[in-house]
Amino acid sequence: MDWKSSFLDKINLIVWDWNGTLIDDVQLSLECMNVLLKKYGLKPIGLKTYRRIFRFPVKDYYKDLGFDFDKTPFEQVGQEFIRLYNTGFSKVTLQPGALEVLDRLQKAGKMQVLISARNQATLFNDVKSFGLENYFDKIIGLNDDLAHGKQELVEQFFEQNRINPKQTLFIGDTTHDCQIASSLGAHYFMVANGHHSAERLMLCTQFVYANLLTLADFLFNA
Repeated sequence: MDWKSSFLDKINLIVWDWNGTLIDDVQLSLECMNVLLKKYGLKPIGLKTYRRIFRFPVKDYYKDLGFDFDKTPFEQVGQEFIRLYNTGFSKVTLQPGALEVLDRLQKAGKMQVLISARNQATLFNDVKSFGLENYFDKIIGLNDDLAHGKQELVEQFFEQNRINPKQTLFIGDTTHDCQIASSLGAHYFMVANGHHSAERLMLCTQFVYANLLTLADFLFNA
């Protein structure tokens, strides 16, 4: 318990991922992609395959699925995916424990920032739809819908705000989150009920938790 308490005492900033970490949108993402795969004559995939091959930048993930950008530009299929996703977003729920963890960290006096590869305006509206906007000191997204990744967003935020990575904890659900945090020298814990499997996450960190409830149990309980 002393180790856990001393660890949290040294953390001033929590950098949250959104998709798959705080919201459960994996099934929706899979359904939308399978609609596109069928439309373009490609083979649909199952959840296990999705969680094994999904990656950033998503353009490379689309290539892995067989999309030919010489025939159909990535921008076109990417926008088609976003339209399908936004139409179905009302089906998305918070991950179990999301509200509780955000609340406990806020009450513990931790600064919380949300940085996502989602479009900035849409991201804010998504967060607001769940009533979570007041938990975050900043909500940062991309200027477009093509999910190139968020490495540059994070680096800019750290540089502009002179963030100490040793006092920062990243919480995410993909190896992309691991790689960003590692490159900055920050701490990172991953949840395994999002877009990447536990087996895949274990390749980049030993701190992999089944979900936010088990992560909270580790952080706050003896």
